[in-house]
Amino acid sequence: MKNKPKEIFTKPIAQIKKVKICLLFVGKLINSDAINCISRLNQTYFKSFSLTLKVLQRSLITAIMLILLFLTGCMHMEMGMRKKMNMGKITPIKKVQEYNTNDKMDQVISKSVNNLKAQSLDISNIAVWRIRSQSAGLDVDLLRAKLISNLVSINTFQVVSRERLDALLEEQELSLSGVIDSQSAEEIGNLIGIDGFIDGYASFSENLLSLTLHVIETKTGKIVWSRTIQSE
Repeated sequence: MKNKPKEIFTKPIAQIKKVKICLLFVGKLINSDAINCISRLNQTYFKSFSLTLKVLQRSLITAIMLILLFLTGCMHMEMGMRKKMNMGKITPIKKVQEYNTNDKMDQVISKSVNNLKAQSLDISNIAVWRIRSQSAGLDVDLLRAKLISNLVSINTFQVVSRERLDALLEEQELSLSGVIDSQSAEEIGNLIGIDGFIDGYASFSENLLSLTLHVIETKTGKIVWSRTIQSE
């Protein structure tokens, strides 16, 4: 009878230990299954994500190639249209350059010089300063040379040649750069002994060549003659 209390207490304790062991074992199984399940899900997710990235990458490359092909096609179409529009036409610069070789330049220079000849100016010797161009393609050096030649031909003025004018300016450490005004014309004229300067510019607009010339009297610094002549 004395051993019965021990059996009463030891048997439940042993059973409780067994239950604990079983529970721990089940818990481990559950945890391992859960971990395996999560890892599988992660692998599946990353695989699908990488596949999605690859698909997006290929789609993006395809879209870029299509855009480039479209832009290239547009450029070719535009170039073709420009060629058709320009076919048989002369570009503005080429059109202006034609006036360097045809008689239009001679026409405006001759009219300008004849108009100057008809004036009664107190000028005996004259020099052509610099003729500027307001249109690309005009040969202003050729225009200046023709203007000097025409001035010589009318026998109204003693015309200082380009070479002589350059030499006189070089002696005084001056140059033809810049626009001559009334003050500089008076100073330079007194230095090199010239009564007047011809200054001006040429331009081309609407198939017409225009030449604007001014005569500056060096002793007064005033513009004593100015004309604009257009080609016909």
